[in-house]
Amino acid sequence: MGLGYIGRTHLAAAAKVPGARVIAVCDQDASIRRQTYPELRVYSEACDLFADSDVDAVILCVPTWLHERYAIAAAEAGKHILCEKPFALDAAQATRMLEASFKSDVKLMIAQVLRFWPHYVRLVELVREGRIGSVKSISAWRLAAYPSWSSWFRNPEQSGGCLLDLQIHDLDLVYSMLGRPEAISASAVRSTTGSPDHVFTTLCYRDRIAHLEASYLMPKGWPFQTGIRVNGSEGCLAYSFSVEGNIQERAEAGHRFTLHQPERDRNEIEVEPADPFVEQLRYFTGQLEPGMKMNRCLPEDSLAVMRIADSCRQAVSTEGIVYMDDVHATDFMDH
Repeated sequence: MGLGYIGRTHLAAAAKVPGARVIAVCDQDASIRRQTYPELRVYSEACDLFADSDVDAVILCVPTWLHERYAIAAAEAGKHILCEKPFALDAAQATRMLEASFKSDVKLMIAQVLRFWPHYVRLVELVREGRIGSVKSISAWRLAAYPSWSSWFRNPEQSGGCLLDLQIHDLDLVYSMLGRPEAISASAVRSTTGSPDHVFTTLCYRDRIAHLEASYLMPKGWPFQTGIRVNGSEGCLAYSFSVEGNIQERAEAGHRFTLHQPERDRNEIEVEPADPFVEQLRYFTGQLEPGMKMNRCLPEDSLAVMRIADSCRQAVSTEGIVYMDDVHATDFMDH
């Protein structure tokens, strides 16, 4: 549902996933889509897609401000849901989406694609294996010009700004390694629309710290760049990704992944290439088989990250420190 850039990306990925078959698409430009995808059922209204009894699951690729509306409608129609990140505009919306999935006994997964990105997956594995000792600090960055394929990213009421649309990747990644921070500070440069679109965030833990930078305010022509450096008591892991243009050109990107340890030569880490969108969809569809229980990219984790994002937004607004113990947390783990 939704055939902008990310919708077409998922559509292409689905063709490479054994056992998954796309039978329908839903988009406002239905007449154009019928010409482009003559082999598929084409709907212009979500209710018609959700009423299709042949549909087992939907991939929601609509703008962020529409996630709650359509995820709840899909759940009520009995459809499993893979929803593009971020979960929603805030944790309250995300909570209602998760509650709807529980009530209808359908599976909901948020497409936090870094959890399936080969280099990031291997980095987290190496950290957990203790290859750099105990983690002391993390620095991560994600820098780009505004996406060219749609204007709603510039509207903070529809996208949540760079803080939600871009930095959510690194918030989720840090959460997967360190869990919930004790305190958060953040500051932002706002665009002409008031959107927080160049954000610096510091996540504070008892004996470690993570510093994140994300921007949509880079000048036109700036390469899409991401990276992370994890410093430990016994070494450092560093990964960087850069591609001219924007993320849609990711197949042409350059990657560098290194392990640095005391008194040893730098070690270049080799990673088997794989399309993270294919791997993500392969995992999601596999979880729809009877008896399968999700153990990766859990929606409860994505909700916890949304609460962290809410606190980041609060810290940006108040220019102060937000303590996570003061943030209300609903426990879904019993579900």
